[in-house]
Amino acid sequence: MNGIRNSVYRFMSGRYGNDALNNFMLISVTIVMILNAIFFNSVIITILEEVVIVFIIYRSLSRNFSKRYLENNAYMKYRRIFKKRIVLLKKQLSDRKNRYYICPNCNQMVRVPKGKGKIVVTCSKCRTKFEKRS
Repeated sequence: MNGIRNSVYRFMSGRYGNDALNNFMLISVTIVMILNAIFFNSVIITILEEVVIVFIIYRSLSRNFSKRYLENNAYMKYRRIFKKRIVLLKKQLSDRKNRYYICPNCNQMVRVPKGKGKIVVTCSKCRTKFEKRS
C-alpha cells in the first residue's frame, strides 16, 4: 500500500492538483449528470458532461501552475461577488427600514435609509459618490 501511495505522490509532484474551481466544476457536473439521468437523458448533455470531466482531469494534471492559478483566482473573484450579492439580497429582504447598495468602485456594501427618494450615496470606504433611489 505504501508503494502505491509513493507512486501517486511521485506522479503528482510538479502537477497542479485540485482547487476550488475543480471542486465547483465536479459538483456541478455531478448534479447535471443526476438531473440528466432522471429527467432528460440527452446525448448532447452527456457529451458536455464528459468534456467538463476531461477538462477537470486536464487542470488537475497540468504542470502550468501560473495559468491554473489565474483561472482559479478569476473563479474566486466571481464567487466573492456572487456571495456578496446573496448577502445583499438577504439584508434587503430582512431589513424593512434600510436599503443596501454595493459601491461600484470598491464593492463595499452601503446602507441608506428607505423612503428618501433619489439620493447621492457616499461610500464610507473609498468616498465614491453615486446616485441611487432609496
